[in-house]
This record gives sequence, C-alpha cells and structure tokens, in this order.
Amino acid sequence: KDYIYEKLNRLINKRIQSIKKGSIYIIKQKIKNEYIQLGYDETCIIDILDKQIIENNIEKEYFSILKKLEKKYTGNELEYQVKQRLYQKGYKTIEIEKITKKSRI
Repeated sequence: KDYIYEKLNRLINKRIQSIKKGSIYIIKQKIKNEYIQLGYDETCIIDILDKQIIENNIEKEYFSILKKLEKKYTGNELEYQVKQRLYQKGYKTIEIEKITKKSRI
C-alpha cells in the first residue's frame, strides 16, 4: 500500500506540474477523474492532491497576482486585491494568510 501511495504521489506531482492554467478546483477535478479511471483509490488521490496542489500553486499564484496588481494598487489595497484574487481561485483563508505572512518577512 505504501508503494502504491508513493507511486501515485509522484504521478500526481508530475501531472500538477504539467497543468499550467485553471483554477485549483478544475485542476483537482481533472487529476482526480483521471486517476480514478486508472483504478487508484479516491481517498489517496484526494489526500495527495490537497497536499501537493496547495503547496505548489499558492506561492506561484500569489507572486503572479502580486506582480500584476502592484502596478495598479499599493499598501492595504494591494494586499486586499491579491487576497481577493486568491479567494476567487479557490484557496482557503488559512492558506492565503500563511503565504501573505511568509512573503512579508
């Protein structure tokens, strides 16, 4: 079982890297459906997806959005707009707070 979990973890990680566009919800759905059709356990897929997608994408999305919006906004308004865009992409409040605190340091 551990071998299958590790193999699935590697496969999902590669697949996440290959998907460039889309909201977090769409990416999760695509990958989940793909690996369920291949016969992998749904709970393992969801567990791995939650860990991998959040860690890999939120930081990339944050800096991408920040770069776009810093031309238009400053200070608290910039922070508010960035958070708003991350909410729209499907990230949770806790994850957004972590990345904003991490980037301020």
